[in-house]
Amino acid sequence: MRQFIVKHRLFVYLWFILSSFVPIGCRSHLPATPPDNITIQLKWVHQAQFAGFYVAQEEGYYAEENIQVTFLEGDQKSGMPCMICN
Repeated sequence: MRQFIVKHRLFVYLWFILSSFVPIGCRSHLPATPPDNITIQLKWVHQAQFAGFYVAQEEGYYAEENIQVTFLEGDQKSGMPCMICN
């Protein structure tokens, strides 16, 4: 009976020690980097044709790829060639 108790305690101690290493192996080894800032110039004002961009932002797809996205509304004054040149 004593031998059973000793084996049981040994098993419990080993299980506790080995299970304490699991959280250490699960953490990320990559250092946190600041997100890349991206600005998207829309053709015009916010419309349904740009819904995919907004849904992706709400679902966190950009955040998963470490991207911070800003959407700019277009207007008659802001031409795309001028935005690219600057």
